[in-house]
This record gives sequence, structure tokens and C-alpha cells, in this order.
Amino acid sequence: MTEGEGFRLISRFELFVDELMDLTKKFPKGQKYSLGAKIDDTALCLCQHLYLATYCREIRQDTLYQLRARIHLMGFLLRMSHKQKLISHGQFNKLTKEQSEFAKMISSWIKRTNAQCHTECGEPRGMNAR
Repeated sequence: MTEGEGFRLISRFELFVDELMDLTKKFPKGQKYSLGAKIDDTALCLCQHLYLATYCREIRQDTLYQLRARIHLMGFLLRMSHKQKLISHGQFNKLTKEQSEFAKMISSWIKRTNAQCHTECGEPRGMNAR
């Protein structure tokens, strides 16, 4: 991912997190401090990992794997919120579409990072690649 692509992803992701946090503020008290807090914490952790992956090349690969796992965790949290009727069908569809697009972008970034690592390290690409 180029630096410009990283900045665009960060900007887009910040809007996603802002929307999530606005949404969890409206959760009923019982869910606000359980599921809502977990969504907020996960969203902030995703931001942290995204910034680390963008700016810290030496830990990028491991950070991207953590980022991908957490973006899938966010999908689970959104599904639970929807099942509990804490978010509407429209909100759920919009947020899960964004979450899915972020997951695809991160997976693509992982593939490019792996290919770069193998090229720079002179390692053959094959079945042992992550």
C-alpha cells in the first residue's frame, strides 16, 4: 500500500469509527457499558493497528494480521448488536458493508506485504508463505 493509499484508508476508517461511536452512545445503559464499550474499544484498537501498519514498517506484517483479526471481530460485534436490536437493519447493512470492504483491503495489503517481503528477502514464494 502506498503512503497515499494508507492516508485514504485512515481517513475513511476514521469516519467509520466516528459513526460507530455515535451509534454506541445511543445504546441502552445495560448494553452501552458491555457490548457498546467492546465496540468502542475494538474500533479504537483498529485505529491504533492501522496507524502502526501504515507508519511502522518493521512491525507491519504482524500488525496487519492483528488488524485483520480485529476487523472480523468487529463484524461479530455488529451482528450481535443487530440481533439484540440495538442497531437497525439499515445501520447494520451499511456498517457491515464498510467492515467487509476494510477486511478486503487489509487482506490485499497483507498479500502485497508478503510479496514484498519475499522479494526483498530473496525467499521463494510458495506453500510456506502466510
